[in-house]
Amino acid sequence: MAADRKTLVQTALKSPGLKSAAYLRKLLQYLDSHAGETISADDIWEEVLGETEAETDGQRVRELVSRLRKALDDATVASQSQDYLGIPDADEPETDDGAGYRLVVRQKKGASETEGFWRVHTKSDNVKLVYVEPVFYFDLKNSAFLRFLDTNPRTVDSIPAHAELESKHSAEINRWYGDSARSQLRPTRAYIGIGEMEAMEWLSFWFRKRAQLTVARVVSDRFPSLHGGCPILLGSERTNRFIEYCLESEEGRKFCYRQREAPVNFVEIRNASDDEKQRLSGFTILSDGAVTVVGQSGTSAQLRDRLVVVTRMPLPGGKGATTMISSDSTLAIREAVATVTDDDRLRDLMTETGLDPAEPPANFEMLLSVRIAPANIEYESSIPRLIGCRKY
Repeated sequence: MAADRKTLVQTALKSPGLKSAAYLRKLLQYLDSHAGETISADDIWEEVLGETEAETDGQRVRELVSRLRKALDDATVASQSQDYLGIPDADEPETDDGAGYRLVVRQKKGASETEGFWRVHTKSDNVKLVYVEPVFYFDLKNSAFLRFLDTNPRTVDSIPAHAELESKHSAEINRWYGDSARSQLRPTRAYIGIGEMEAMEWLSFWFRKRAQLTVARVVSDRFPSLHGGCPILLGSERTNRFIEYCLESEEGRKFCYRQREAPVNFVEIRNASDDEKQRLSGFTILSDGAVTVVGQSGTSAQLRDRLVVVTRMPLPGGKGATTMISSDSTLAIREAVATVTDDDRLRDLMTETGLDPAEPPANFEMLLSVRIAPANIEYESSIPRLIGCRKY
């Protein structure tokens, strides 16, 4: 039997997120008492917040509505009822072409694949997307940027930035610039990976539409702490120090898929299985033993496959979890994110891994391969192909 709206409202008012939140309770009761009417931001500003200023603060109203949505979502999770209360987004059909705010009764559906996959993050009030912008060296004489994928100093201060460049590529730098390298090359952050930024956009959109969560987007290596939330980390171990920090922690040492320090575009697989080795046909295997080093090199004009690692683990030293999507290829990261935010693509992938997308384990890792098109086909890449999966 379908639950009555007023019964659901009374139940929600007793929930932990609402029973002590005066403005949220008032907003819920106001929407309930005006069910079927079109409620504007002006109405909420005057009738709920009690403000009389001539100009409505739309941002404050939106934040209040967002907090109520989150409180109702929490109450829904705790409830055994199949019916629940919701406030549709502006572009959902229940809003009558996006006009105003309304309280509606909805019916629970089985969790979709992506909702199950990201549940560990949506349960948190503090989701952050973290991508570390890489350091380039600007050639003052030739007006060009120089970038090595295995070089990403933590500062653009000249002395340490040049020291890292020279420690890894002294032969090339001396051959190209001689003694003038330090005066001619200026460390700078002047580039953002197209794939990582598209990935952040897609993740932000998914969390907003499917979980009614606004996620913080951090593009910096100066992020003070990962604790107190459930971060999603993008990049590679050599450029995103937060990924390196997690994998080198006590909690992360058991994971077996790692970006290789050198050469670039290669991945280490610890104790590779026969099935994993078979799936790596076509890749270059540099060493084979306890650690298998695999990858693929080639010119930008060639078709090439790039490996990407998706890792879920507890946040070191914290109570939350982190998901890391790591690759040397910006497009491979983009395609991995496209897969884990698309129900159909994720369903196919998780079926192949044998993991349940509705209840994924707290610790798992997936190794995927993405085919990147020739350089003359800009930004083209394939749906990721599964190489291996491990759960712990």
